[in-house]
Amino acid sequence: MVQTEKRRPWKGNADAGRYVSVLSDAGFKAVFGGERNTDVLLDLLNAVLPAERRVHGVNYNTAEIPGLTVDGKTGRFDLCCTDVFDGTTYIIEVQNYWQRNFFKRCVDYAAKVYDLQARRGDGGQYDIPPVYLIGILGKDEMFDRSDERWADRFISRNTVMDRGTGLIHCETINLTFVDVYRFGKELKDCHSVEDRWCYALKHGNEFREIPVELDSEEFRRFFRACEIAGFDEMQRFKYEKDMITDKDWLNIQLSAEERGFDRGVFEGEAEAKAEIARNMKIRGLAGQLISEVTGLTPEEVASL
Repeated sequence: MVQTEKRRPWKGNADAGRYVSVLSDAGFKAVFGGERNTDVLLDLLNAVLPAERRVHGVNYNTAEIPGLTVDGKTGRFDLCCTDVFDGTTYIIEVQNYWQRNFFKRCVDYAAKVYDLQARRGDGGQYDIPPVYLIGILGKDEMFDRSDERWADRFISRNTVMDRGTGLIHCETINLTFVDVYRFGKELKDCHSVEDRWCYALKHGNEFREIPVELDSEEFRRFFRACEIAGFDEMQRFKYEKDMITDKDWLNIQLSAEERGFDRGVFEGEAEAKAEIARNMKIRGLAGQLISEVTGLTPEEVASL
């Protein structure tokens, strides 16, 4: 059974679905890239954050953070916002490609944002608001999930805590990962809010109508935000432009695999790495990303 909500006309690409995939860069930016869907962002945050951490309002920040990258250049998150009540920073990153030392990179980024808040000045009292970095993972990031305790858990929450007691003395740096790539439940078996969000994130773009299992105000908001027919002219133009970039990136990945590039390790000669790196540079991808994907040093990438 599905609801019979009337569909608004969509005159775009005939091959396009009704809803965007928020696991793509283009789809995520279209839905969460501005304040028009703040209510949907709050729903998502409250679904994946710890139960004691509720978010009722946010201010959107610039997603560009100075000094974020390893070479000291400005880096960019998919989304960055601040809790209007206590100043907590929430960062969301959608990850769809393998990256070496991904977890450590997230720790580094969250720590730099935390440090940036400290340097903005609190009179030297270190009264620093917490930072939550949320990674929505559409690709296997090589976390070890073989332990049976992960069988029915798809959201991990990492922070500074006492190992002996499991107590968190103070909120500081927090990393939350939503393992969408591992989620394989059927919709009829999704009984928790977390499960339903994992399903909607992974499969939402496949629907023509909202399934009855997701027919709640929370998910109606989500699907309205994802509906391409509801985009204004500028939003639609930007989405289609970003989709071209996404397709270019997918083509780079497939081409790399054909040339013997497998999950960060080339089996061929050094020239194969250089060729892939040159193609990535031509498409305007950041030097740091090229370095992390190919294994070349930043200096080697810059010299190509």
